[in-house]
Amino acid sequence: MKKHLSILTIALLYCVLSVTSANAQTSQSTKLTWAPPELVDPITLNITSQKRSFKLDKTKDYRLIFKEPLINVRGGLNITGGHNVVVIGGEIRFDKPGREGKALDCRGIYINHNTGTVHIEGVLIHGKALREGFNIGMFNEETTLQLQNIRVDTVTGSFEGHHADVVQTWAGPTVLRIDHLTGITGYQGFFLHPVQHKKSKIAPELFDFRNINLISINKGYLLWQATKFPLTTKNVYVQTDAKRFPALTLWPKGDPIWKDVILGAPPAGDFVPADVPGMEYVSPGYLDEVASNQ
Repeated sequence: MKKHLSILTIALLYCVLSVTSANAQTSQSTKLTWAPPELVDPITLNITSQKRSFKLDKTKDYRLIFKEPLINVRGGLNITGGHNVVVIGGEIRFDKPGREGKALDCRGIYINHNTGTVHIEGVLIHGKALREGFNIGMFNEETTLQLQNIRVDTVTGSFEGHHADVVQTWAGPTVLRIDHLTGITGYQGFFLHPVQHKKSKIAPELFDFRNINLISINKGYLLWQATKFPLTTKNVYVQTDAKRFPALTLWPKGDPIWKDVILGAPPAGDFVPADVPGMEYVSPGYLDEVASNQ
C-alpha cells in the first residue's frame, strides 16, 4: 500500500512540475516583444470623455492615462504631436453611429505628427458602430509606432460604402511594430500606404508584424501593401473564405512578402481575447527590456 502511495505521490508531483513548467513557458511566451520608450520628464495627462483630443509639444514626452472608457465619443482618441508617448490600458466603444456620412466619428485612435516613439498597449476598441481601428498620419522622419496587446472588434464597412480598416496608415511611420493584435473586420484588415499623403516623404525602414490574427466577416482584403517597403511577418493568421485565399485576401497578389501568412485561426485561439485589454489591463512585461527610443 505504501509503495502504491509512493508511486502515486511521485506521479502527482510530476504532474504539478509539468503544469508549473508549462505555465512558466506560457507566461514567457505571452510577454510582449517591445518595451515602451524611456520617457524623459514626462507630462502625465488624463484621457476622459471631455478630454480625448491632445495637441502635444513635439519636443516633450507624455504618458496618457485612460481615466474612464470612451463611449460614443466622436472621433475617439486623437494624439497629435508629442515626442515619446505612452498609453497602456484603456477602452473605446461605439454603440451609436456617427453623423450621416461621417464614418470617422466612430474611429478608435488617430495618431499624427509625432516625432519619436508612440507606444499603445492593452487597449480594447470595439462596439457595433465601430468604423475604424487605428488611423496613422506620422509625417516626421525617424518615428516608431508600437501597438501591442490590442483588440479591435469589429470595424464595419463595405466596398460600396465606407472602406473600414483595422489599421490604416497614409503617412509613416518609419518603423511600425505590432505584436499581439486580434482584429475583426467587415471590410479590410491592414491597409498599409505610408507614402499615400502628398506631404508624406517617409521612407519606411521596417513594418514588423508578430502574433496577429485578422478575421474577415465580409470577404475583404486583410493585408494590403500599397507600395514596396521592408515588411516581415511572424505568426500572422488570417481567417477568411478559403476560396479567396490568398489571391483576394493578400495584396499584392502572389507577393513573396506574404509567404509566411497562415490561413486559419491560431491553434490556441485569438492572440488577444476580449478579456485581456481594457481598463483593468496589466502588462505581462516585455521580452526586450531595452526601451525603444527615438
